[in-house]
Amino acid sequence: MCGGRWGSQHGGMWKPISVLAGTAMVVTMSGCSVLSEADEGTPGDTKASTAAGSQGPRTFVLGQTVAGLSRDPESDGEGRLVVSANRRVFEDLPEYQTSGAAGAIYGTAPPPPRTVALGDDQVVVAGANGKFADPKAAIAVFQKSARGTLTDPADAPVTEVDPGPLGGSASCIELPTLSEDQKFTACYWADATTAGMAGMKGKSPQEVAGFMRRARQEVTQPA
Repeated sequence: MCGGRWGSQHGGMWKPISVLAGTAMVVTMSGCSVLSEADEGTPGDTKASTAAGSQGPRTFVLGQTVAGLSRDPESDGEGRLVVSANRRVFEDLPEYQTSGAAGAIYGTAPPPPRTVALGDDQVVVAGANGKFADPKAAIAVFQKSARGTLTDPADAPVTEVDPGPLGGSASCIELPTLSEDQKFTACYWADATTAGMAGMKGKSPQEVAGFMRRARQEVTQPA
């Protein structure tokens, strides 16, 4: 799955898309945005500290809520493809001694019948524990895996973003989906002992980075 793409039958043909896009078709859904104005960050904000975690060792753990959003039960059902694809970016990496990789979807699920793995206002969160001596270099490895071998780097731009008060490094990658006018934005962080991501479709890197900074403070705890 990860490091390549999975396809969706579309018009009688199987069309490859990034495994991280997590949707077979795009639908519009109403509901409250998971992002507030304060979360969006400053456009053009490119602060990215390479300090390996400014507050000591931490450990990655997912709970039933993240940033006020409840875990979607379909993280282990209809949404399992997008969850597993993002989780696998962090699994079994001997060079980083990763462990405890996990992932889940948070936010209000699309109404039944569910036609997408990830709703327009939902967030995928995934990550793992490990040893990341060079956080920025580790993120580049994760993003390469997320991009897959079939996605041209030019079609998946990377934006440096502020990692937040926990330090380390952070940047976002915009991955293509089946919808020509909508991308899946995944924002990654890494510090000395944890790495992870938050991803949404149809949102800017600044918007998703704002959520990532909030989520990171909840899904990583002092070791």
